[in-house]
Amino acid sequence: MLTDLTFLQPGAPWPPEDRDTRDRLQMYKDNRLLWDGEHVQVFKDALWRVLREDQQTSIEFTLNWPKRLSTFWADMLLGEAPRFSTGDQGGAEQARLDEIIERNSLISQIYEGIIDVSRFGDGPLKVRRGQDGKAIIEPLAPNCWLPVVDPFNVKNVLYHVLAVATEAKLTVEIHERGRMTRQEYALADKGNKIERRLTTQTEDTGADDFLIIPLKNLTTSDRATGIDDYTDLASLNQEFEVRLAQISRILDKHADPNLYGPSSGMIQDADGRWVMPINTKFWPIEPGDSPPGYVTWDGQLASCYKELEILLEQFWFLSETSPACFGLQKSGLAESGSALKRLMMAPLKKVDRLKMHAQPAIIKALRIASRLEGAEIQSIKIEWADGLPQDDTEQATVLSTLYMGGLMSLETALRRQGFEGESLTDEMARIREDQKVSQPQPVTEDKGVDIMKALGGAAGGTS
Repeated sequence: MLTDLTFLQPGAPWPPEDRDTRDRLQMYKDNRLLWDGEHVQVFKDALWRVLREDQQTSIEFTLNWPKRLSTFWADMLLGEAPRFSTGDQGGAEQARLDEIIERNSLISQIYEGIIDVSRFGDGPLKVRRGQDGKAIIEPLAPNCWLPVVDPFNVKNVLYHVLAVATEAKLTVEIHERGRMTRQEYALADKGNKIERRLTTQTEDTGADDFLIIPLKNLTTSDRATGIDDYTDLASLNQEFEVRLAQISRILDKHADPNLYGPSSGMIQDADGRWVMPINTKFWPIEPGDSPPGYVTWDGQLASCYKELEILLEQFWFLSETSPACFGLQKSGLAESGSALKRLMMAPLKKVDRLKMHAQPAIIKALRIASRLEGAEIQSIKIEWADGLPQDDTEQATVLSTLYMGGLMSLETALRRQGFEGESLTDEMARIREDQKVSQPQPVTEDKGVDIMKALGGAAGGTS
C-alpha cells in the first residue's frame, strides 16, 4: 500500500512498485478482459491444453458470467431509481437537490460506478466545478486512482492521487481536503520511470473535504480498497468453459464416425489410389481380419453433466446469487412477492451491503456538489427500492392494512406507491374528496345539532 507521496519523486519507477498497487492494477486489467469476454487472455492456454493431441483443434466457449453478474447487481440496486429528499420537502433545497441530480444524470452515473464496484471492488466518484460554475459528479476508472493511507489505519486516506501516463508524460492530480495539486512529469525508459517534474499548480477546491469519494464493495479492516466479485469465480468460470469444450469435442467425434468393411467396396480414382465412393473415412479389412478400433474411456457424458451441475451450485453459493436471480427457478416456487423474497434472501443481503457502502458516499458527493455551488444541503435522505418486481396486489394489501390500522399515514402510503410533488398533493385531495362523497351524511335534529357529536362521538370520535 502507498503511505506517502515518495512514489512521485524523480527516479522512482512507474507504476509504483509496492506489491498491493501492482496486484490491484493487474487485477483491474484481468477483470476488464473478463468483462469484455476475452477469457482466453486471462485463462491463457487452459482451454486447449486439455485437448492434448488435437493441436490444430480450436474449441472455445466464452461464458460471460462476469458481465451478467455485474449488471445484475447494478440492476438490483438502481433498476428502480431511489428517491432523494431533503428536510425541506417542496422547498428551495429540494429543488436544488433535484436539479443537481437531473443535471448530472446521477442515477446512470452511479449505475456505472456500481458496475465498477463489482468488476474491480472500487468505483471512485469525482466532484468538480464545471466551466459554468455548476458542480459535476462523475465516475472514474479506478485504474487511475491511487489512495495514499495512514499505515496505522488504512481507512484513513491522506491523499487521493489520480494519475494518467503515456510513454512520455505522467499527469497527476493530488487531492487533499480543501486543496488539489496538478503536476506533470516527464517519463523515461518507455514510460516506466519518472524522470523529472515539469509543472505544478495548486488550487483551493472550495470544499472542506476530498473531491474524490470512493464507492466500495466488501472491505475489511486491513484493506484500503474493495474486494471484486470476479476473483473467487475465475476458476469455476474456467473449468465450466473447459468442460463444455471437452463435451463438444466428444460429440463432434461421435457425429463423424469411421466405416470399416471389405476392400472390394473400394474403387480406384484418377491418381490410381483406392478410395471409397462415399466421402468418409474408411478402413478396409479382409475376411478374418479384426476391425480397427480405439482405446477408449468407457465413461458416460452423464458424469460431465453432473459435474456441470455441481459447478453451477458452487457458482450460486460463491456469487451470493440463486437461480431465481436469472429467472431459472422451478415453476410455482415464486408465486408471490414474499415467496420471491425468500428465494432471493442471499442476493438481497448482498444488495443491502452495497447500499450500506453506497449511501454515505452518494450523500457526501451531493453535499460537496451543493457546497461548490454556494450552499451545502445538510439533510439528504435516500429511499431505496428492493430491486424486485412489484407484486401490486400484495403491495396494495399491505399499505391498506397499515393505513386502516393507523400505522401509516395516507401521504406515506402514496409515496410508497410512487407519488411525489404536485401529483402527491393532487392525489391526496382527490382521495379525501371521494371519502367525503362516499361517507353517509350524519343524522341531525330539527335544531341542526349533530346527534353523533351530541352522543360524544359514537362512531369512534370524541365530543
